[in-house]
Amino acid sequence: GVRLDLDRVPMRAEGMTPYEILLSESQERMLLVIEDGKEDEVFRIFDKWDLTAAKIGEVTDDGYWRCTWHGEEVAAIPVAKLTGSAPKYDRPQARPDWQDAVQVMPEIPEEADPGAALLRLLGSEDLCDKRWIWRQYDHQVGTDTTVGPGLDAALVRVKGTDKHLAFVADANGRHVYLDPHTGTAGQVVEAARNLACVGAEAVGLTDCLNFGNPERPEIMWQFARSVEGMGEACRALDIPVVSGNVSLYNETDGVAILPTPGIAVVGLVEGPAPDISGRFEAEGLEVALLGDAPGHLGGSAYLAVIHGLERGAPPPVDYERERALHDHVRSLVRSGTLRCAHDISDGGLAVAMGELCMGGIGGRFTVPDGSGATGVLFGEDHGRVIVAYDPANRDKVGGTVLGVTGGDRLVLGPIDVSIEALKGAWQPTFSTWAD
Repeated sequence: GVRLDLDRVPMRAEGMTPYEILLSESQERMLLVIEDGKEDEVFRIFDKWDLTAAKIGEVTDDGYWRCTWHGEEVAAIPVAKLTGSAPKYDRPQARPDWQDAVQVMPEIPEEADPGAALLRLLGSEDLCDKRWIWRQYDHQVGTDTTVGPGLDAALVRVKGTDKHLAFVADANGRHVYLDPHTGTAGQVVEAARNLACVGAEAVGLTDCLNFGNPERPEIMWQFARSVEGMGEACRALDIPVVSGNVSLYNETDGVAILPTPGIAVVGLVEGPAPDISGRFEAEGLEVALLGDAPGHLGGSAYLAVIHGLERGAPPPVDYERERALHDHVRSLVRSGTLRCAHDISDGGLAVAMGELCMGGIGGRFTVPDGSGATGVLFGEDHGRVIVAYDPANRDKVGGTVLGVTGGDRLVLGPIDVSIEALKGAWQPTFSTWAD
C-alpha cells in the first residue's frame, strides 16, 4: 500500500481542497518511489536544476492506498481495487474482413532500373533527409550531445558520470496496417537494433499509440493486436515499458489513419562514447553484412513508393537471432572494432547503403546472393546490420563481406549511381516543401 500526506504536496494555487490536489492534471510533474534514506541525494539533484521536490508519503504493507489532509484520513482504497479488480474496457474486436486480402503478396516483376528506384526511394517523404525538421529544435542538450540526430541513434553524455544515454524513435504504420502484431513487434526490435549500432543496450521504452476510432471493432482489433506485439517483443528483449500515451479517433470522414504506434527507446552506454559513425568516413574499409538477406518485400517502402501498393505481410521477427545480433554488434562497437554501423530497415539494403554513402565516400559492393534481385536489394527483413571496419579485423566481425569503400560512386550489384546523385535525391525533399 501507500500513504500520502497531501499537506506536503507542492501546489501553486492557494485554497485547494484535497480532492483538487489529487485530481489536478497540472503539467510537468512526476512521482518517484525511492529507497528510504536516499532522499537527500535526490533532493540535491533537483536543487541543482532549480526544480521543486518534496517527500509526500511512504510505501506501507497494509494493502491500502491512503491519503491524509490536516491530519485526517480523507481516502482509503484497497490496492486490489486499483489493480487486479479495476474495471477494464472490453470493447468488441473483429479482424477486418479485408485483412487477408491486403496480406496477399502481389506479383512484382524484377526492377528494370534499380538505380532509378533507389533515387526515388531516397527522395520519398519517409526516407529523405530530415535535417530541415530536426535543425529547428535544440538538439545540443546542455552541450552534452556527443552524437546528434539523423543516424541510427543519438548519444547524450550524463555529466559527472562515465555513462551515455542513447535515444531512438520510430514508427511504421504500413507494417502495422498489414499485420498489427508482427508490425509492432518489428518496430521494437528495430529500435533496439538502432541502439546496438551505437553501442547501447535498451533500458526503457515509451510509446504513442495513434489509431482510429476504437468504437469500431476492426480498429479495436488493430489496437489490441499492436499492444500484444509490443508486449511480446519487449518481454523477448527484456525492455521495460516505462510510460506511454494513446491518441485515438484519428479519422477524417470515417477513414482512419494507418495504425501507427510510435516507439521511442532509451539505451545505456557504460563508459565513454563509442567512436562510431553511421556514414562511410574513410576509404579502404571493408564492408560486411551481418545477418541474412532473404528478400522480404511485403509491406516495403519499395512497394509503396515504386508501385503504390501497401500489400503483403511485413517481415517476421526472430527474437533469438535479434538478441544475438544486438549483442554481437554492441560488443564490436564498444571494443572499437568497427568504424561504422547502420541497420537495414525501410528501403532495404540498397537504401541503407545509399545512406552510408552520404558522408561523401562510396564503394563497389556485391549483393549477398550475387543475383541483384529486387527482393535482395529492397526487402526489409529484420535482423541485419551493415558494418565497416579495418580489413585486419575481418575475423572478429564475421558476416558476409560485400566490398570495400572508396570513390565517389555507389556500385551495388546492378546499381551504379554517383554520390552526387544520391545526395541530390535525398537532401532537398523537405527543404523544397518549406520554400
